[in-house]
Amino acid sequence: MTQEIATSFIMAADLICPATVDGETPSGDAAPYKWLQHISQRFITTRHISGLLESAANMRPAWKAYIQQIGQDVNDLNNRGVQHMLKSEFTEAIDILLPAAQSTCNNRLMLSTSHAIVKYLKTKPNIDKKERDALITVASGMIERLNGLIDAGTQHSLSQDVQTIV
Repeated sequence: MTQEIATSFIMAADLICPATVDGETPSGDAAPYKWLQHISQRFITTRHISGLLESAANMRPAWKAYIQQIGQDVNDLNNRGVQHMLKSEFTEAIDILLPAAQSTCNNRLMLSTSHAIVKYLKTKPNIDKKERDALITVASGMIERLNGLIDAGTQHSLSQDVQTIV
């Protein structure tokens, strides 16, 4: 699924879902909020993209607010992980970022996770081979998945970092 298809999906859902009821409480356990949650977690990487998804739900204030909140949650989670990296707390950064990146396939989270893994492996040359190989596999997969979605120089640099660790 692409961001364009996700935006179109939100607009289509607007046509087929029952009208929003005043005071409706968003819940990620029920449609359409479950769909909006997955789409938002997957695609929101910047305020601009959040705005695009929000504008697709512009006629439904509850949907728009929900998408905005999910985007803020993704941003907050990424920022927490980056703050740990800045403090050289790479294990904590990986613990925060990796599960979210794997479950959402969010480009921003995968990029931050890849950075955290590379930094962790550079500071821990004597870790267990099985753990090292597993982390290299995860980071390599994320970096490959980001091909064409991030700056080519950043991707090349990360790939080179992983290769020097191998």
